[in-house]
Amino acid sequence: MNVQGLIKELPLLVNYGRDIDGWIEDFEEVMELWEIYTLKQQYFWIIKCVNQDISIEIKTLKEKYNKNNYPTLKEIQYAIEKYLNITQSEKCWTLKTIKVPNDTKISIFNVTYRRLLKNLESDFRKLVTIEDYINSY
Repeated sequence: MNVQGLIKELPLLVNYGRDIDGWIEDFEEVMELWEIYTLKQQYFWIIKCVNQDISIEIKTLKEKYNKNNYPTLKEIQYAIEKYLNITQSEKCWTLKTIKVPNDTKISIFNVTYRRLLKNLESDFRKLVTIEDYINSY
């Protein structure tokens, strides 16, 4: 394994703002590309992608498990969102008010829009309308 190559490809959470869903998806893609499938290995690498305060939260989550078990990426995502106070309401509002950046192709924007919609809980997904999508242009 070319560790330097992997390090260069790791998505840093700081570059994603509050888009934890997008960051986790990109992290999963890198792990798959590098054939890193065990929770132990993923745990090690995810710690390298976050700031110290969030790494402490992830390590605290790990302490709930015995020595040989590690949290899943979904559990880590939930812990980070809880720590950052990211609610389903905030995710819904982000989706309802998102705008297509001028330098972004519509097809790329649509992928982002669908990802945000998919990651909303079903009760909040019902609040997003066709008008919201149309207004994003």
